[in-house]
Amino acid sequence: MPAAPADRAPPSTLNPLRPAQSRRPTRAATVLGRLAERPPRPGQPLRGVLVRQEGGDALLHPDDLAAYTRLSTGSVLQRQAIPLDRSLTEVRLALEIMFEGVEGGGPLSVRSSPSPPPVAAAAAATAAASGRGDAARFDTARLRVGELVDVVYREGNPGAGYERHVVVEWAGGPAGDLVADAVVAVLLQAAGEPLAAAEAETARRDALAAGDKAGAAAAELSLLAALLGAQFGVAVADVEAGVVRVAVDKAAAVVDPRSAQVACDDDALRGRLERALERAVIAMRPAAVDADRPM
Repeated sequence: MPAAPADRAPPSTLNPLRPAQSRRPTRAATVLGRLAERPPRPGQPLRGVLVRQEGGDALLHPDDLAAYTRLSTGSVLQRQAIPLDRSLTEVRLALEIMFEGVEGGGPLSVRSSPSPPPVAAAAAATAAASGRGDAARFDTARLRVGELVDVVYREGNPGAGYERHVVVEWAGGPAGDLVADAVVAVLLQAAGEPLAAAEAETARRDALAAGDKAGAAAAELSLLAALLGAQFGVAVADVEAGVVRVAVDKAAAVVDPRSAQVACDDDALRGRLERALERAVIAMRPAAVDADRPM
Protein backbone atom coordinates (compact mmCIF):
# COMPACT_ATOMS: atom_id res chain seq x y z
CA MET A 1 0.00 0.00 0.00
CA PRO A 2 1.53 3.30 -0.97
CA ALA A 3 2.40 5.70 1.83
CA ALA A 4 0.37 8.87 2.26
CA PRO A 5 1.93 12.01 0.98
CA ALA A 6 3.83 13.99 3.56
CA ASP A 7 1.68 17.12 3.03
CA ARG A 8 -1.59 15.31 3.79
CA ALA A 9 -2.72 14.57 7.35
CA PRO A 10 -3.88 11.07 8.20
CA PRO A 11 -7.68 10.64 8.23
CA SER A 12 -9.44 11.00 11.60
CA THR A 13 -12.62 9.41 12.87
CA LEU A 14 -15.39 11.83 13.93
CA ASN A 15 -17.97 10.84 16.57
CA PRO A 16 -21.31 12.57 16.07
CA LEU A 17 -22.61 14.49 19.10
CA ARG A 18 -25.49 12.84 20.90
CA PRO A 19 -28.05 14.84 22.84
CA ALA A 20 -27.70 14.58 26.62
CA GLN A 21 -30.15 12.18 28.11
CA SER A 22 -31.38 12.53 31.68
CA ARG A 23 -32.22 9.32 33.42
CA ARG A 24 -34.02 9.12 36.70
CA PRO A 25 -32.92 6.08 38.66
CA THR A 26 -35.61 3.60 39.44
CA ARG A 27 -36.03 3.08 43.15
CA ALA A 28 -38.06 0.35 44.70
CA ALA A 29 -38.97 -0.23 48.31
CA THR A 30 -40.87 -2.98 50.05
CA VAL A 31 -43.95 -1.82 51.89
CA LEU A 32 -44.23 -3.58 55.24
CA GLY A 33 -46.39 -3.53 58.30
CA ARG A 34 -49.63 -1.63 58.55
CA LEU A 35 -48.93 0.28 55.35
CA ALA A 36 -49.20 -3.01 53.46
CA GLU A 37 -52.58 -3.91 54.96
CA ARG A 38 -54.36 -1.73 52.41
CA PRO A 39 -52.50 -1.64 49.09
CA PRO A 40 -52.68 1.84 47.56
CA ARG A 41 -54.39 2.51 44.27
CA PRO A 42 -52.30 3.51 41.24
CA GLY A 43 -51.31 7.15 41.53
CA GLN A 44 -52.23 7.34 45.21
CA PRO A 45 -49.42 8.80 47.37
CA LEU A 46 -48.09 6.60 50.14
CA ARG A 47 -46.55 8.23 53.18
CA GLY A 48 -44.15 6.52 55.50
CA VAL A 49 -40.56 6.29 56.69
CA LEU A 50 -38.06 5.06 54.09
CA VAL A 51 -35.47 2.83 55.75
CA ARG A 52 -32.37 1.71 53.86
CA GLN A 53 -30.93 -1.53 55.16
CA GLU A 54 -28.90 -4.47 53.90
CA GLY A 55 -31.84 -6.47 52.60
CA GLY A 56 -33.18 -3.51 50.60
CA ASP A 57 -35.23 -0.41 51.15
CA ALA A 58 -38.42 -0.62 53.18
CA LEU A 59 -41.30 1.81 53.60
CA LEU A 60 -42.80 1.63 57.09
CA HIS A 61 -45.27 3.35 59.32
CA PRO A 62 -43.41 5.15 62.16
CA ASP A 63 -45.06 2.85 64.72
CA ASP A 64 -43.64 -0.22 62.91
CA LEU A 65 -40.00 0.85 63.11
CA ALA A 66 -39.34 -1.09 66.31
CA ALA A 67 -40.83 -4.29 64.81
CA TYR A 68 -38.92 -4.32 61.51
CA THR A 69 -35.75 -2.37 62.30
CA ARG A 70 -33.49 -1.50 65.17
CA LEU A 71 -34.90 1.99 65.23
CA SER A 72 -37.57 3.29 67.58
CA THR A 73 -39.66 6.43 67.79
CA GLY A 74 -39.95 8.75 70.74
CA SER A 75 -41.75 11.89 71.79
CA VAL A 76 -40.84 14.89 73.92
CA LEU A 77 -43.30 15.74 76.68
CA GLN A 78 -43.10 19.44 77.39
CA ARG A 79 -44.29 21.16 80.55
CA GLN A 80 -44.66 24.81 81.44
CA ALA A 81 -45.76 26.03 84.86
CA ILE A 82 -47.68 29.32 85.10
CA PRO A 83 -48.50 31.06 88.41
CA LEU A 84 -52.25 31.65 88.29
CA ASP A 85 -54.24 32.93 91.25
CA ARG A 86 -57.60 32.18 89.67
CA SER A 87 -60.29 29.65 90.51
CA LEU A 88 -60.75 26.45 88.54
CA THR A 89 -64.06 27.77 87.24
CA GLU A 90 -62.39 30.90 85.84
CA VAL A 91 -59.63 28.88 84.18
CA ARG A 92 -62.09 26.46 82.64
CA LEU A 93 -64.34 29.26 81.42
CA ALA A 94 -61.44 31.11 79.78
CA LEU A 95 -60.38 27.96 77.93
CA GLU A 96 -63.91 27.07 76.84
CA ILE A 97 -64.51 30.56 75.46
CA MET A 98 -61.46 30.26 73.24
CA PHE A 99 -61.44 26.57 72.30
CA GLU A 100 -65.04 25.37 72.41
CA GLY A 101 -65.96 23.61 69.17
CA VAL A 102 -62.44 23.72 67.71
CA GLU A 103 -62.08 19.94 67.97
CA GLY A 104 -65.78 19.22 67.61
CA GLY A 105 -66.26 18.23 71.25
CA GLY A 106 -68.50 19.82 73.82
CA PRO A 107 -67.37 21.26 77.14
CA LEU A 108 -63.91 20.48 78.39
CA SER A 109 -63.73 17.44 80.61
CA VAL A 110 -62.42 17.71 84.16
CA ARG A 111 -60.71 14.67 85.63
CA SER A 112 -59.84 14.50 89.32
CA SER A 113 -59.45 11.85 91.96
CA PRO A 114 -62.92 10.74 93.16
CA SER A 115 -61.81 10.35 96.76
CA PRO A 116 -59.01 12.74 97.74
CA PRO A 117 -56.80 11.82 100.68
CA PRO A 118 -57.78 13.14 104.13
CA VAL A 119 -55.15 15.87 104.10
CA ALA A 120 -56.31 17.10 100.70
CA ALA A 121 -59.95 16.90 101.78
CA ALA A 122 -59.20 18.97 104.88
CA ALA A 123 -57.33 21.54 102.81
CA ALA A 124 -60.21 21.71 100.33
CA ALA A 125 -62.69 22.18 103.17
CA THR A 126 -60.60 24.99 104.65
CA ALA A 127 -60.30 26.66 101.27
CA ALA A 128 -64.04 26.36 100.69
CA ALA A 129 -64.71 27.97 104.07
CA SER A 130 -62.42 30.86 103.09
CA GLY A 131 -64.63 31.56 100.08
CA ARG A 132 -62.42 30.45 97.21
CA GLY A 133 -65.35 28.75 95.47
CA ASP A 134 -65.11 25.81 93.05
CA ALA A 135 -61.32 25.89 92.94
CA ALA A 136 -61.19 24.56 96.49
CA ARG A 137 -62.92 21.33 95.52
CA PHE A 138 -59.88 19.94 93.74
CA ASP A 139 -56.27 19.73 94.79
CA THR A 140 -55.47 18.70 91.23
CA ALA A 141 -57.75 18.86 88.19
CA ARG A 142 -56.91 18.19 84.56
CA LEU A 143 -58.42 19.92 81.54
CA ARG A 144 -57.98 18.53 78.01
CA VAL A 145 -57.76 21.00 75.14
CA GLY A 146 -58.05 19.83 71.56
CA GLU A 147 -56.95 16.29 72.43
CA LEU A 148 -53.42 17.69 72.34
CA VAL A 149 -52.76 19.80 75.43
CA ASP A 150 -53.40 19.06 79.10
CA VAL A 151 -53.84 21.86 81.62
CA VAL A 152 -53.21 20.62 85.17
CA TYR A 153 -54.69 22.90 87.84
CA ARG A 154 -53.01 22.71 91.24
CA GLU A 155 -54.04 24.40 94.44
CA GLY A 156 -51.34 26.13 96.46
CA ASN A 157 -49.52 24.20 99.15
CA PRO A 158 -47.40 26.48 101.37
CA GLY A 159 -46.01 23.45 103.19
CA ALA A 160 -44.64 22.08 99.91
CA GLY A 161 -43.37 25.50 98.88
CA TYR A 162 -45.59 26.32 95.90
CA GLU A 163 -48.55 28.61 95.26
CA ARG A 164 -51.64 28.03 93.17
CA HIS A 165 -50.63 27.46 89.55
CA VAL A 166 -51.32 25.52 86.38
CA VAL A 167 -49.01 23.22 84.43
CA VAL A 168 -49.43 23.01 80.66
CA GLU A 169 -48.37 19.63 79.24
CA TRP A 170 -48.18 18.58 75.60
CA ALA A 171 -46.25 16.29 73.28
CA GLY A 172 -43.83 18.25 71.13
CA GLY A 173 -44.91 18.65 67.52
CA PRO A 174 -46.27 21.26 65.10
CA ALA A 175 -49.91 20.82 66.12
CA GLY A 176 -49.22 20.45 69.84
CA ASP A 177 -46.90 23.45 69.93
CA LEU A 178 -49.47 25.61 68.14
CA VAL A 179 -52.30 24.72 70.52
CA ALA A 180 -50.01 25.01 73.55
CA ASP A 181 -48.96 28.54 72.57
CA ALA A 182 -52.62 29.55 72.31
CA VAL A 183 -53.43 27.92 75.67
CA VAL A 184 -50.54 29.73 77.38
CA ALA A 185 -51.69 33.05 75.88
CA VAL A 186 -55.22 32.50 77.19
CA LEU A 187 -53.96 31.58 80.66
CA LEU A 188 -51.66 34.59 80.86
CA GLN A 189 -54.50 36.85 79.86
CA ALA A 190 -56.72 35.25 82.51
CA ALA A 191 -53.98 35.66 85.12
CA GLY A 192 -53.74 39.41 84.58
CA GLU A 193 -51.13 41.56 86.29
CA PRO A 194 -49.73 40.19 89.57
CA LEU A 195 -51.16 41.96 92.62
CA ALA A 196 -47.71 42.75 93.98
CA ALA A 197 -46.73 44.34 90.66
CA ALA A 198 -49.88 46.49 90.61
CA GLU A 199 -49.27 47.70 94.17
CA ALA A 200 -45.61 48.47 93.44
CA GLU A 201 -46.54 50.35 90.27
CA THR A 202 -49.06 52.46 92.19
CA ALA A 203 -46.50 53.24 94.92
CA ARG A 204 -43.93 54.16 92.29
CA ARG A 205 -46.32 56.49 90.50
CA ASP A 206 -47.32 58.20 93.75
CA ALA A 207 -43.67 58.61 94.82
CA LEU A 208 -42.73 60.16 91.49
CA ALA A 209 -45.67 62.54 91.71
CA ALA A 210 -44.56 63.59 95.21
CA GLY A 211 -40.93 63.99 94.18
CA ASP A 212 -39.80 61.20 96.52
CA LYS A 213 -36.85 59.71 94.64
CA ALA A 214 -35.96 57.25 97.41
CA GLY A 215 -39.53 56.00 97.60
CA ALA A 216 -39.70 55.69 93.81
CA ALA A 217 -36.45 53.67 93.79
CA ALA A 218 -37.76 51.34 96.50
CA ALA A 219 -41.04 50.90 94.63
CA GLU A 220 -39.13 50.15 91.40
CA LEU A 221 -37.16 47.48 93.22
CA SER A 222 -40.39 45.94 94.54
CA LEU A 223 -41.87 46.07 91.04
CA LEU A 224 -38.82 44.33 89.62
CA ALA A 225 -39.08 41.66 92.33
CA ALA A 226 -42.75 41.11 91.46
CA LEU A 227 -41.97 40.74 87.75
CA LEU A 228 -39.09 38.34 88.36
CA GLY A 229 -41.13 36.41 90.89
CA ALA A 230 -43.93 35.88 88.37
CA GLN A 231 -41.42 34.36 85.97
CA PHE A 232 -38.94 32.53 88.19
CA GLY A 233 -40.74 31.82 91.47
CA VAL A 234 -39.25 33.31 94.63
CA ALA A 235 -37.90 36.87 94.34
CA VAL A 236 -37.41 39.18 97.34
CA ALA A 237 -36.51 42.87 97.14
CA ASP A 238 -33.66 43.90 99.46
CA VAL A 239 -34.27 47.64 99.63
CA GLU A 240 -31.26 48.37 101.87
CA ALA A 241 -28.83 46.64 99.49
CA GLY A 242 -30.70 47.77 96.39
CA VAL A 243 -30.87 44.27 94.92
CA VAL A 244 -33.39 41.50 94.28
CA ARG A 245 -32.62 38.01 95.57
CA VAL A 246 -33.99 35.20 93.42
CA ALA A 247 -34.15 31.51 94.33
CA VAL A 248 -34.89 28.87 91.68
CA ASP A 249 -34.79 25.27 92.90
CA LYS A 250 -31.37 24.98 94.57
CA ALA A 251 -29.79 27.92 92.73
CA ALA A 252 -29.64 31.44 94.14
CA ALA A 253 -29.01 34.69 92.32
CA VAL A 254 -28.62 38.37 93.17
CA VAL A 255 -29.95 40.90 90.64
CA ASP A 256 -28.60 44.44 90.78
CA PRO A 257 -30.69 46.74 88.55
CA ARG A 258 -28.38 49.73 89.08
CA SER A 259 -25.42 48.03 87.45
CA ALA A 260 -27.55 45.62 85.35
CA GLN A 261 -25.50 42.74 86.76
CA VAL A 262 -26.62 39.29 87.88
CA ALA A 263 -24.51 37.23 90.27
CA CYS A 264 -25.24 33.52 89.99
CA ASP A 265 -23.18 30.33 89.83
CA ASP A 266 -25.62 28.75 87.37
CA ASP A 267 -24.70 30.07 83.91
CA ALA A 268 -28.05 29.16 82.34
CA LEU A 269 -30.06 30.83 85.09
CA ARG A 270 -27.81 33.88 85.01
CA GLY A 271 -28.42 34.29 81.28
CA ARG A 272 -32.19 34.02 81.70
CA LEU A 273 -32.15 36.56 84.53
CA GLU A 274 -30.03 38.99 82.52
CA ARG A 275 -32.50 38.91 79.64
CA ALA A 276 -35.46 39.27 82.00
CA LEU A 277 -33.75 42.17 83.78
CA GLU A 278 -33.11 43.96 80.51
CA ARG A 279 -36.75 43.63 79.43
CA ALA A 280 -38.05 44.71 82.86
CA VAL A 281 -35.84 47.81 83.00
CA ILE A 282 -36.93 48.85 79.50
CA ALA A 283 -40.58 48.36 80.45
CA MET A 284 -40.27 50.45 83.62
CA ARG A 285 -38.51 53.36 81.95
CA PRO A 286 -40.79 55.91 80.26
CA ALA A 287 -40.54 56.10 76.48
CA ALA A 288 -38.70 59.16 75.16
CA VAL A 289 -40.94 61.59 73.28
CA ASP A 290 -39.40 64.25 71.05
CA ALA A 291 -41.74 67.25 71.16
CA ASP A 292 -39.94 68.97 68.25
CA ARG A 293 -40.34 66.01 65.96
CA PRO A 294 -42.72 66.89 63.08
CA MET A 295 -45.89 64.86 62.88
